[in-house]
Amino acid sequence: MKLNLDEIPQIFLFSLVFLIIGIFLGSYQLLWLIIFIPFVLFKKKIIIIIFSLIFLLFGILRVELINEREFVFTNEFEGKVINIEITEKNQKLRIDDKLVYTDFYPQYQYGQILKIRGKTEIPPVFDSFDYNQYLLNKGITSIVFNSEIEVSGYEKDFYSSILLFKDKLRENIDSSFSRENSMFLKTLVLGDKSGMDDSLKEKLNNSGIRHISAISGLHISILIGLLMSVFGFLGKNRAFIATLLFILLFVMITGFQVSAIRASIMGVLLILGQVVGRKSDSIRAILLGAGVMLLINPLWIKDVGFQLSFMAVLGINYLYPIFYHKIKLPKFVKQLLAISLAAQVFTLPLVLYNFGYVSLISPITNLFIIPALPFLLICGILVALFKTIFIFPVWLLLKYVFLVIDLFNFRTVDISISFMWVIIGYVVLGIYIYKNKREFNILDF
Repeated sequence: MKLNLDEIPQIFLFSLVFLIIGIFLGSYQLLWLIIFIPFVLFKKKIIIIIFSLIFLLFGILRVELINEREFVFTNEFEGKVINIEITEKNQKLRIDDKLVYTDFYPQYQYGQILKIRGKTEIPPVFDSFDYNQYLLNKGITSIVFNSEIEVSGYEKDFYSSILLFKDKLRENIDSSFSRENSMFLKTLVLGDKSGMDDSLKEKLNNSGIRHISAISGLHISILIGLLMSVFGFLGKNRAFIATLLFILLFVMITGFQVSAIRASIMGVLLILGQVVGRKSDSIRAILLGAGVMLLINPLWIKDVGFQLSFMAVLGINYLYPIFYHKIKLPKFVKQLLAISLAAQVFTLPLVLYNFGYVSLISPITNLFIIPALPFLLICGILVALFKTIFIFPVWLLLKYVFLVIDLFNFRTVDISISFMWVIIGYVVLGIYIYKNKREFNILDF
């Protein structure tokens, strides 16, 4: 069996795809679907079949290793506070792999060493929400509700310093705007959704722009697209480096949130594939990023945020060229709208499956909101960092955004679909992409 160098990209691609398939089948207990693998690999070269099957089995085994972890009950433990979420009623303290619920006062700080006396419990599973799986995706295995807490020390490190810095940025935003404006801006810039009330969430859902309040593949892709345009005068390679540095700053001020890191990796790899290689390298770079992240934590494949970020970036890769050529608007506006529509259309089956609703007014709302979003993002970051002269332009942009939100605050339409319809939806999208492939020079394998 002689290896042809021209086969290496295909071997690499199929290995990544089957690694992700293996993790997916193992996570969702769908191992019976392996019977369809021969049809996928039919007529492929033997070297591709061998590598594909090896990585398929490796993905399944990786999930099994995660599932074999045993839960250990304890009534007392000590650890460092690595994350704090403050709500109107309480505080949620992340200590190692445990989540501790405690009273609003006294307020604790990042980096504090706490001695906790309280019973650890497995997170509950509700009728419509698997809280246990949700926390497992974040690396949390147990929760504590009633406890005695004693501060036993303080350990300052880089991560704690970053989180304290994030607190300062949060204070800058809170002191500069009204409560509703600051809630929205903190979500957009810092990924801090802890203070967002139900009425604002409902407004964003109804107007079809809830996606802009989550740090996702769409969020990052829009930011990257704008930054690449702004730094375009430096040349493609230098513009990419400048954009990468800005994205690193953005991830840092969010406190290195997992969702921000994942979305940034996806977005950066999409652009990297186009900057350093052929357009076809983008999809390989995205699959590489997804494969490596799932190897680190296979549970992310069940995380809706990961799924939406991955599909959003794939949607931009495949649908953006089609929408870009079909939208008849000024270049800058149609670039942003094409990115937004591509991501939203490609994530629609997953959104309906996971959330069961859709906003019919969304395309119109996004037409008004998306062009303003990059400027709000960048100016919002500047306000968080420096305040001063950037407060007024951000206030104007927020005023405009909320005017649009209130104007198009219509009820969503409830549409719940089964997983079979998700598959049908992506088959239809695949056929549409295939038919438009050559005409619009779609970024391909």
